[in-house]
Amino acid sequence: MATHATGFLDIPLELRQDIYKDVLRPYEPWLLGFRGKKYGPWSIRHRMDLGLLGVNRQISAEAYEILIKNQQFVRIITRGVPMCTIFHRERIPVLSLNGRQINQCKVPVMTHCINVPSNTPVETHHLLMLSKDLDTFCRGIAIGEAILEGFGTQSIHVITLHDPFYETSSPGYMNVTRQEHLLKPYQKLLRGFVSFRLTGNIHPILANTVATVVKRPAAADYAYFLRDLLSSINIARAAHAREDNRLATSVLLGVERKIRTFSSRTAWPVIKRTQGDEFTNAICDILLMSSQTLITIATWDIFRLVENKAGRDLIMLMVGRVYRVAETGQRAGVILGAQWQIDNQSRGMLALQLAFVHRVARHDPVAAQRHVEIAAELLPGFVRVEREQAAIDQWRAG
Repeated sequence: MATHATGFLDIPLELRQDIYKDVLRPYEPWLLGFRGKKYGPWSIRHRMDLGLLGVNRQISAEAYEILIKNQQFVRIITRGVPMCTIFHRERIPVLSLNGRQINQCKVPVMTHCINVPSNTPVETHHLLMLSKDLDTFCRGIAIGEAILEGFGTQSIHVITLHDPFYETSSPGYMNVTRQEHLLKPYQKLLRGFVSFRLTGNIHPILANTVATVVKRPAAADYAYFLRDLLSSINIARAAHAREDNRLATSVLLGVERKIRTFSSRTAWPVIKRTQGDEFTNAICDILLMSSQTLITIATWDIFRLVENKAGRDLIMLMVGRVYRVAETGQRAGVILGAQWQIDNQSRGMLALQLAFVHRVARHDPVAAQRHVEIAAELLPGFVRVEREQAAIDQWRAG
């Protein structure tokens, strides 16, 4: 009895499609950190194996259709907008940052161009993401109006819907229902973006409906603004824990920059009055928390400099920077024009941190002693203060 070899194309189409779905699936996100110049703060990347698309014409066509049905791709192009901070903060995975490849790519169902006009040359970013992350992406954009006054009125958004299915067996796949589902995050989360336009392969009534909703006046989500700041601090702490102090410092400086920008808005007095002292005090607490974390990171950096026998000028520069950060935390109420005042426990912890900085830097034992005495007065019986006092006594005796 003759036997016949069975090839992949002899398998029923339904089974082949199941294989395509399994193979053409993004890997779990993996962290890049902040070390590579190529990617910078774009911290999470998806990976996909696309080898099936180059096997032969039939397999390529079948696999391509499964790919664009199950993993809908969105191309983002930005000019003058630091989208990297949004993607890192919201932990949104990206598939590619290669502008040339992304522009030549035919798989996206949508392109979102964001442009903030500027009189100076600005960098253009290209990235490819999955449509399932559009909800988080829109939340990140929405908070832009809460942080940067006028972002909604100054930024220009052009959404273009594409039809990557026109050469497949399902040319009408992106019908109005699927278009509406794709654009749902914009309708749900974006308000106050007056220059927002939809074009391309989209039903005109749907385009008008979405644009009308997005252009409505924004009601800022201040609770989300607070959660965003706290999330950034947690990201910085996690980066510090894995010894990525460059990323941690960048994120924390971004927190301070957001708070200062937010409190310098012309609407800030009205926001303080309508949101109440609890909201303002929460921002002050976050600014203090950010300062304390920055001091912890700077202390570690100073320790490394001393260990590597760096020049004293550089070490003194770092110590001076620590004092400026500590002052920012202590004066959070003044910066935000609030009644907030630093509590004794936080003052004691800052004093303890400054004493530790002086000891690590091997600089000014008198100042170290003064700060540890302040900490002992404000934090009576605290074991860490007693240990720091002992370490300072040993340092001064040596």
